Order: sequence, then structure tokens, then C-alpha cells
Amino acid sequence: MALTVTTAPEAEPISVAEAKAHMRVDAATENDLITALIVAARQSVELWMHRSLITQTLKLTLDGWPAVIHLPRGPVQSISSIKYYDSAGDQQTLSSDEYQSDLLNNIPRVTTEPTSSWPSTESGRMNSVEINYVAGYGDESADVPGPIKQAMLLLISEWFEQREAIIVGTTVSQLPFAVEMLLTQYDISGSLNY
Repeated sequence: MALTVTTAPEAEPISVAEAKAHMRVDAATENDLITALIVAARQSVELWMHRSLITQTLKLTLDGWPAVIHLPRGPVQSISSIKYYDSAGDQQTLSSDEYQSDLLNNIPRVTTEPTSSWPSTESGRMNSVEINYVAGYGDESADVPGPIKQAMLLLISEWFEQREAIIVGTTVSQLPFAVEMLLTQYDISGSLNY
């Protein structure tokens, strides 16, 4: 299984102005650093929670058809396409009439219609199935839940103040407790089984 972002978010959940106000920074000389910290905080939060924040397009590739396809990094807004390499090695697009999706589940999923089964794929071919889908809470910063944005602000502030990794013995510092508490209600990692 491989997951890649094919279309990155067009916005970030936190603006430079919001981050600067939170940190009480006035100078424009730090804008590039703050912009980079915002992106890093979003990516870290998405990875930790197994969720997408702002609308983005993802591609999941699989070596074959599982009974149920779990779509990582929801919330899923829509499925763009499901493609596969048929027995002859030609890429085909599965008709939306041939599968059903549950995008409301905590971990969105796709399976065949009850009266059908997944088509055969080319024998031995890796990455024979490709699911393209759109995920995220929405297009705008306002669509992202407040606690997630607050957790991002805390991360950005900490990284701004502490610009080098803190290593104690052989243990690298984990997410700060306050950040983890804000994100826990949105974390779906305990439900993942793929």
C-alpha cells in the first residue's frame, strides 16, 4: 500500500498573520520561517491524526483487491476514480456502478456492490489498483476544527522558540502534552487495521 498526495492543499489552516499574532511577532523578517513552520505543523498533525485538513487529492495504490478498501487520511469528500490493471496488463477505470462507498465512516471505505466482485488484475503486478480521492475538512481555514488549529499554533510557537531538536539520552521529544490532548479527539489511528 502506498499513499501519495497528488494535489496539495491550496491554503493552510493557519495564516502567517494568525501565527504571528499568536506568537506576538511583529517583524516581517520571520515570515519565511513562519510559513515553513505552518506547513510542517499541518503535515505533522495530518500524519499524527491520519487525517487531511484542507482539501487535497490523494492516490492510494494497492497490490490487489482487499475485500474492503479502507481510505486513509479522511475525511473523504469524494472518490475521483478507481483504476486497475486488467489480466492483459491494460489500465481500466472501474465504473462507479460497480462499487459502493461509505465516506461517513471514521475510516472511509469502499467495497463492491453486493451482486458483484472485484475484477481480475494482472497476475503478479505490484500497484495494480489505484484509488484517487479528494479528502479534507474543506477548502478554507474556517472548515478545520478549532482544536486542531489551536494544536497547530502551539506546535508552530514551540518550533519557533526552540529551533533545534531536543534530545535527551536517546529519546527524541514527542508531541507536547497540550497538542496531543487537542488532537486526540480527531485521531483515528486506534481504528486503523491495514
